[in-house]
Amino acid sequence: MVSAVGVRADDREFCGRFVLIGGEKQVAFVDQGESGASIGDSRAGWRVLNDERGRPVGEVHFVATVTKVAEDGDTVVGDYVVTLPKGWLTASTIYTRSSATDVSQRAGNAKLAVTGGVDLYRDVEGEIEIEAGDRPRYLFDLDCD
Repeated sequence: MVSAVGVRADDREFCGRFVLIGGEKQVAFVDQGESGASIGDSRAGWRVLNDERGRPVGEVHFVATVTKVAEDGDTVVGDYVVTLPKGWLTASTIYTRSSATDVSQRAGNAKLAVTGGVDLYRDVEGEIEIEAGDRPRYLFDLDCD
């Protein structure tokens, strides 16, 4: 089977606990409404997900929308779609950034609640934890039964 990103699937099911490493990415900021940080501003982008040998096995796509602007940080709600060789899944999160408008700002650690999926991930439950860094680690804990 070939995934949505053209990667040939191997025998792994990509269920249970596994780690993928963030690779190439692109992120853009869209300023909505008032100029500068305001409710409705969004960050959108994608990142390649590699296995621990550096082989691409999927992608993560996201849109993160500012829902609150405050001096101590902007609150952002993020929706994610993760494509893997045997289907794709959706996840959501909420977090605070010192500036949602600064796309050069590194992301912090985050925990995502898996909300659904298709194919292998049709009845999936679980979490994805993102450990920030130059090569962020995506720690999946998925129950696919």
